[in-house]
Amino acid sequence: MKWIQGFDFYTFLGEDEDIKTKITTLLKKEHPEMNIDFIESAIFELEPSNKRLRKMISIKSKINLENLVVLSSRPPTQTYFKEYHPFVFIQLNGEHFPYTREELALNISKDKIIKEKLGLTILSTNKTLKKDMAGADWLMKDTLEMLELETYSLDSFSGLFFFGTAGAGKTHFAEALAGTTGRRLVLFDLPYFMSLPNPTKTIDDIFNFLQEQDEKYLLLIDEIEKMFEFGGGSGSLVAKNVFGKLLTRLNMIYGDVNNKITFVATANNITDIMVNSPEFLRRGRFNRLYFLDYPDEEGSKSIFELYKMKNKDRVERMMQTNYTKYKNGNSQEIKKLIPYFNEVSKGTYSLEELSQFFYIDFSIFSIYTFIESKYGKHKVSDADKFVYSPPEIRAVSEELQNQAFLRVLDENQEYEKLVPEMGSKRFQTDDKFVLEVIGSIVPLQISARDGISKQISQSKTYLGKDSASVQQFTTSSSK
Repeated sequence: MKWIQGFDFYTFLGEDEDIKTKITTLLKKEHPEMNIDFIESAIFELEPSNKRLRKMISIKSKINLENLVVLSSRPPTQTYFKEYHPFVFIQLNGEHFPYTREELALNISKDKIIKEKLGLTILSTNKTLKKDMAGADWLMKDTLEMLELETYSLDSFSGLFFFGTAGAGKTHFAEALAGTTGRRLVLFDLPYFMSLPNPTKTIDDIFNFLQEQDEKYLLLIDEIEKMFEFGGGSGSLVAKNVFGKLLTRLNMIYGDVNNKITFVATANNITDIMVNSPEFLRRGRFNRLYFLDYPDEEGSKSIFELYKMKNKDRVERMMQTNYTKYKNGNSQEIKKLIPYFNEVSKGTYSLEELSQFFYIDFSIFSIYTFIESKYGKHKVSDADKFVYSPPEIRAVSEELQNQAFLRVLDENQEYEKLVPEMGSKRFQTDDKFVLEVIGSIVPLQISARDGISKQISQSKTYLGKDSASVQQFTTSSSK
């Protein structure tokens, strides 16, 4: 018995001979290795009900089950068979895959179709390495050198693997890299993907589909070690088959200057990968393998500097948005700002000058000193590592700005009291305001101490040199 799932239902429409011709053509194209002699004697059942299926495979059935071919838009696992079924499953994509004729005719969103059928979310990102990354100069320098080689048609940028502590910036870096290179970011829905009846074939479908497009893509699989979990546990057959297929596809794109896909994988825990599929991480599939830890003193200060500048942009955008509301008569939403906007309208000062009044240019040195004194003894990373991760530094910076904005409003309800000095006031470490804001954000290194210690110990196993520094790691350097 065979079960053929067709994404494009038009494949199954027509007389039996027409259907046989269509299916034969698609099988030769999509499954060239398959013996398709069974088509000639096939007895087709189109979308049978569960009741009909039970009857056909019962002892009393007069149908030659060897010749039975179910044609359906669903896989057998979505019938009463659940996980196990008696059919040989065959998937046919059709000539318009991943779209169907009907979907194209109805002008349904292609991005929505890709999400539903391939588990992919395709995005365009405006993040860049220079504008949105800080604290990892070594990584940006290395990456920009690879990109320079790419401009000379020297492939050095097929695949990157990031392993590191939670919140170290692995996914953020991938987004900035996609924006810098002009690649569209493709987010891989791992839970959906591993639930498919034939995930190894879907890998081929994904790579083939992206390769056929006019654009370039950065395909990101976040926390790829979870593939083992969805595959049924460490060392499962499903996980091994999926990894095997990924190895094949990575081998195909590595060194191909005409390749349109850059593959980026991240992991917080590489134990399962190293135990079950250590060959996955060897050089020759990935151009670079990086370990990302929390920033050191210099890196953390540069990250604070980055988000301090982004705070300035945030305040300017916020003031512009609210000034537009004011001009359009939406006064109730922004009543505390109306007196200030009146002065802007009269030309007393500009909107840009007003934005500066509400922007807090905090002292990075004071902030750093306070955090070190409050949390430094709790660090589970190496002695020179800062306590906060990059996302936490962003959260602290934005919360400082948000609370400062509210404080300025509270202290200056009469616009005459608004003074320019407020725009450049620097809060010191003993300021109650800073203590309250920073003290409310507990570092991940404290709340997830055991897990982070385990991640760092893994880095010492696979780093090539000093585990306290951020180095490229290779499996051959394991001790």
